[in-house]
Amino acid sequence: MELSHLEIQTERLTLRPLTIDDVEAIHQIWIDAGVRKFMWDDEIISFEEASAVIEKSVKYFRCKGFGLWAVLPRDEDRIIGLIHQFPELKQGFLSTLALDLLCFARGDILHGAFVI
Repeated sequence: MELSHLEIQTERLTLRPLTIDDVEAIHQIWIDAGVRKFMWDDEIISFEEASAVIEKSVKYFRCKGFGLWAVLPRDEDRIIGLIHQFPELKQGFLSTLALDLLCFARGDILHGAFVI
């Protein structure tokens, strides 16, 4: 499945499936102290681990249509966060958010979560 058709745009944001090209930007968000405390139990994950997670997400999107969504300001090519959407057992979908903390006050990531 080609992933480019899954892009969603709102007035403020672009949401699209993460690609392996996004590893560096996402890794920087995931190792931020304020994010890793909740996403990774305060562990600084390796670049390789971040890459493996994103590769898994790409496979999920191709096979099942869900995974990790990149969140970008609408007319910029700068990832400010991600929305994690994976099924968890029989509980339905589990969505979690990780974001560049500087963008949190604007409410961008929450806006994106409501879209998904």
